[in-house]
Formats: sequence, structure tokens, C-alpha cells
Amino acid sequence: MARPPVPVAVAKPPAASLQDVQYASQEDWDKHRATITQLYLHEDRTLRDVMDYMAQTHHFKATVKMYRTRIKKWQLDKNNKMDEVVTMLRLKKERDAVGKGSRFFIRGRRVSWDDVERYLSRNPTVQAKISDDDGGQTIEIGSAALGIVCRSPTPDFVRIFAVPRNLDGARDVRIHEEILSLFTTYMEGAYDQGIWGNSIMHNRAFGLNGARGNARLNNWASSLRTATDWLGREIDSVQIINCQMDELRQIITDQDCTLFPCLLRACFYLSSRRPRLGLQVTQFVAAMFGIVLGEHHPMTRAWQRIRTLPISEYLLVLENAARVRLDHLANYYPDGFRDENTIRALREYILVLRLRPEHNAEEIQRQIDIALFDILSVPQDQLSGQHCRLLINVASSQIAAKKYAEAEATLDRVGQWVEQVRMHDRIFERIAGDRLFNMALLRLINGRADEAHDLMLEAREHTIKTFGTTGMVYIDIMTGLVSLPVSRTPEELAGWKAELNRAFDDIISRTGRKGLFSYMYQYQDVDNSDLLNDGPWDTDVGNIHAAKLRIPKLPAQCRDLQTIPGVYYEYDPM
Repeated sequence: MARPPVPVAVAKPPAASLQDVQYASQEDWDKHRATITQLYLHEDRTLRDVMDYMAQTHHFKATVKMYRTRIKKWQLDKNNKMDEVVTMLRLKKERDAVGKGSRFFIRGRRVSWDDVERYLSRNPTVQAKISDDDGGQTIEIGSAALGIVCRSPTPDFVRIFAVPRNLDGARDVRIHEEILSLFTTYMEGAYDQGIWGNSIMHNRAFGLNGARGNARLNNWASSLRTATDWLGREIDSVQIINCQMDELRQIITDQDCTLFPCLLRACFYLSSRRPRLGLQVTQFVAAMFGIVLGEHHPMTRAWQRIRTLPISEYLLVLENAARVRLDHLANYYPDGFRDENTIRALREYILVLRLRPEHNAEEIQRQIDIALFDILSVPQDQLSGQHCRLLINVASSQIAAKKYAEAEATLDRVGQWVEQVRMHDRIFERIAGDRLFNMALLRLINGRADEAHDLMLEAREHTIKTFGTTGMVYIDIMTGLVSLPVSRTPEELAGWKAELNRAFDDIISRTGRKGLFSYMYQYQDVDNSDLLNDGPWDTDVGNIHAAKLRIPKLPAQCRDLQTIPGVYYEYDPM
């Protein structure tokens, strides 16, 4: 009888000992404390995300236990505690009684009141600790001892995360260079493989699904911006964003030539305003690229790196990607900036630069000079819609730089084109409306509120002619009417607010009944999608905010109604 084979022992590689792993030293912890605090506390990332980022970006090795020890030592714990919640509830109750708003911070971390509400739903007995008859004595620890600060809310300007430093390490530089290298490789391959091709009808390039794919992408990005800025119920915003995620597979499959910068800009916009949701969407985008295009595709590899970046570094990638795309197109097309693709790329590059105006002032001016030199060499009767859009972008950039006379001259050039063309189609109406919006802003800055009021209403009429009262463009204009101090009476402002809410509610209800793109697409003219849909537009209230323009307050009787704060101007303290 044959004997069973004798098992052969297979030597296993020795497990790495603790001595083999170079864990972070105390000096390393001190060096990276600010970065870890920013990621974990202020950007509200999970501990695992922070650990992955620190390991990939800085070769920073530490165990979960080591991180938790430092988090406790540095007082970065994000969980609400009963004594803190009770103290905040008591303070809020006192301030509510005298009509004061409340915004809480615990050891420098802004408290989300939604998190407090969830805590209370899990711990209903906490409410008893601030009952009317306890005299406020249930909790003896004062708010100062707990590190709690309560402030009155100020106008909540849109947050732009300034990059706190230049890239100062070889690891940081390498990741950014890899992303840009992968993007460049993808651009070159897309043309060579026929994924991108020029459309004679539109005088520009599209992806595999032509103008329809471009319209789908731009509607997606526009809707994401609207959902991000939605001031109603959180569940409504999430509903829209969930519908958008359903569209993402087709958007990536279409591979429009603006796919990478558009998705990058959209994820930055969402992440800078709703960090937790933005992180989830960015990770979803990265995963979807792998599913649609494969794990080894350049865009998949680029997004696997992008998803590890903190918000503060998004801007650097966004700026550099916009610059690489502009240079690539300028070299690819012999007609330079007169080509529709490069005109649009220049316009978007300027808009991205404006997100960090204090760092990019010289580069913004250089690109404005390039745009004006090229456009002014074009005869008036040969200006295209894209030329005029670039001029409007230049004008809004000049307004942001407080060069008001130059902005007026630029808008006059667009006005001459509008008068000469006298078209009555969607493209004409949209450009005319954008010009009126920026003219109204200039009048407001110069203290001519009545003229600004009339110009804004005229811009609204042009928008309704073009898009009706159902789309994101209309919402942009109505947000401007509500957030800028142009209303004459409380009744007028209340009417505009009601109109804006109806437009939002319409989008919410229609999105629930059918797919987001099928709803938006029925209002779009595919042949004109390159002019009508590709954002960002200069009427987007999130695009000019970095200028912090000084504009007079609303009349006193209207201020209480202005619940949507201005996002690109400062309240005049006078």
C-alpha cells in the first residue's frame, strides 16, 4: 500500500519585526502635527484616511494606537460629550431667548449642530439636564473650562481653502508631478487614439459622445454646484448628488475632452463647502474610473492619487492641470486662442487662478493681457460667442481686481457686439444676460443701486428668454438678486426669495421622478451646448467671491429677509 506523501514544509518569509519598521519619532510627530490636525479635525477625515495620506505622501508610519494617543494628547477628539452638549444647549437656550444666533466652537473646532441633534436623538435624557427648573446648575463645569466658544454668526462667505504653504517636500512634489504627467499622457493618447476629435459644426473638440456627452458633463457639474449651495434640507442635497452619481458611469464612458478639469473643479467645489460629502464623492469618482476604464488607465491612476490629497492641495493640482491643458491646446491647434477649445481653456484657467487671487495676481494679469491682445486683433464683425464669453470673464476678473474703469471698457466691447449682432437666439440672450449681470455689479460698487436693480431685472428677463425658470442658470441670477443688496422693498426681496425657493423645489421634485440628466437635457439645445452649458459662468455667485468687494448694506428693513448671504462681497462696516 502506497504511503501518503510526506508533507513538505514551505518556509515562510520572516514577519517584519517592530525593529524593521521605522515608526515616526517624536520629532516627526511634532513636524506633521499641523497637517494631521488639518486633515483629521478641520477637514473631518476618518483616522484611516489620515493614516493612508500620511503614509503615501510623507512616508509617515504609525499604528492606530499611536495616532489615538496623539489625538487624545492634542485634544482632537471629535466625539460629542455629554457635558459639552449640555453646556451648548444651555447657552443656546439663553441666546435664543434674546434673539441671538449661536455658532459653537470646541477647542477651535466648529461644531455641526446636526451632529448635536443626532447626539440628542441617541441620548434623549440629556434634555432633562437643562430643564427650566434646574436653574442651569446640573452641569457645574463652565464653557470656558470645556474649551467651548459661542459666537454670533456673521455673513457666511463661501470658504476657499488658502494653500497654507508651497510644496516643501520631495514626496509632495512627486505626487503632484505624477498627477500632471498622467493627465498629459491621457490628453496626448486621447487625440492619437481618436477618443477626442474636432467637430466642424462646433469648431471645437468633443469626446466619444460628441456634443451630447459635453452637455451631460456640464449639466452634471452645474447640478453638483447647485446641490452644494442648496440651503434647504440636507436630504434634498444628498438626493440630487445621489442622482448625479448614477450618471457618473456614462459621463466617464463619454470621455469628453473637459472631463478631468471639470470633475476636479466640481470635487473641489463640493469638498470646500461640505468636506465630508466631498471626500465621499471624490472617492466614488476615483473608484468609478477604475470600474469604467480599468485600474491601469492614466485617469484611474491620477484619481487614486487625487483622492488622498487634503483640500488645501486641490487648488495646486487644479491650477496646474488648467495650465497644462491650456499649453497643450495652444500647441496642438495652429490658430492659437482663436480656436474655440483654447478660448475656453484660457477662460477656465483665469477662473481657477482667481480662487487664489493674492498668490496669482501677476499671472491673472498676464493671462488677461494675452486674451485682450488676441481678441482686440479680431474685427468686431468676426467676434464669436466664445470670444465674448472670454471678454466677460476678463471683465469680471477686472472687477475682482478692483479695476472698474477697465472692466467697464471691456463690457462696452461686448455691448457693441450685442448691438451689432442683434440675434435673438439662446446664445445671444445668455451672453447679453451675463453682461448685464456684471454691469449691475459695477453700478452697485459705484453706489448706483437703482441702476443696479434695473440691470439685474433685465438680466433676469434675458435668462428667462433663454432657459425659462427651470434651470441652474436661472437659479444663478435669482441667487444674485437675493444675495446682492439691490432690492428696494422687503416685499420685493421676499418675492425673489419665494421665486428662488420654487426653482429649487422644482429641481428637487423633477429629479426625484426621473434621472437628473433626462430632466435637465430636455431644456438644452445640443447644437449650442458648448456655449450654453459649459461652466463656470461669470454669473455664478461662487466665482467672484474672492475679490471681497465692498458693497453697501441692504436697507435696514430688508436685512432680516436676506437669509442667503452674499458670497462674493463684504458687508460695508460703515
